Amino acid sequence: MAQTAIAKLNGISLDDGKQLCVCFFKNKKDREEELRTAYIKSCEDRNLYISNLDESIDDEKLKEAFSHYGKITSAKVMIKHGRSQGYGFVCFSTADEANKAINEMNGKELCLKPIFVTINKRSRQTRASSCNRYPPRIPTIRTLSTARSQPQSQSYYGLQPLNNTRRQVTVNRQYPLRARFD
Repeated sequence: MAQTAIAKLNGISLDDGKQLCVCFFKNKKDREEELRTAYIKSCEDRNLYISNLDESIDDEKLKEAFSHYGKITSAKVMIKHGRSQGYGFVCFSTADEANKAINEMNGKELCLKPIFVTINKRSRQTRASSCNRYPPRIPTIRTLSTARSQPQSQSYYGLQPLNNTRRQVTVNRQYPLRARFD
């Protein structure tokens, strides 16, 4: 019954020119997530990241500088505590316009500073690509067998120990092994 109502009533134009939307209930969190992912997908290849911006550049100046390459849907300079953070974002209407802006503006001087222009990657994508390039560091644990085999040095800052004798590590079964610094 609900599916037939959705099929019949969804998309019907009302008398005041508005369109009727009939669908299954979604809570606010799910609706916002759906809208956010749709917006991100729509801007994926069109959103540019611009860094090394001069402090005098605001949203309007950024939009004006990139307007020669196509229709801009949004331009934003990131500001914290009333001061420019030195980077911003410009979103074009098509991916071709964005690529043209990258080719023309990357390395070009804007207010006497060379700017860096690239396609904006989401932080998850950046993290994933860096994880592929740099494997995570696995901390090594010094085991008891390596502690017994290596001599304990009393020297610091590269000085040689006075005597060259090996120290014997004894294990007390009642207490955990602790390093001693004499």
